[in-house]
Amino acid sequence: MMNTNASTLSLRMQRRLLNMQGMPASSMLDSVYAQHPPGTPTKPVTGPVPWLLDNPGREAPTEDWLVYRASCEQLVARHPNNPRAQDCLDAAQEVLTWRAALPEHLHFWREDKREPGIR
Repeated sequence: MMNTNASTLSLRMQRRLLNMQGMPASSMLDSVYAQHPPGTPTKPVTGPVPWLLDNPGREAPTEDWLVYRASCEQLVARHPNNPRAQDCLDAAQEVLTWRAALPEHLHFWREDKREPGIR
């Protein structure tokens, strides 16, 4: 078993809590913010892209991400042979899955304006 002390654990935690520039985060919230998936496809764009989708952003309420995912689903339905449409849908789903797994006390984005289940 390895000997660890409080200062070693503190250094380990500092390495885990990074901000967006890869520097030690000043708070847990900074670290959580940096871990939020980007919501954009990570694969490079190849071929013609007949549309421009702009994702809602990290601070946007979850309802905006649900609308964005629905738009991506429509693109996949209209352009089933375009891999970019599926990549956008996958990226939107990654954000929603990540947000659903995050405890509520760590939420940093704006609250939804509507009551859950009401459209």
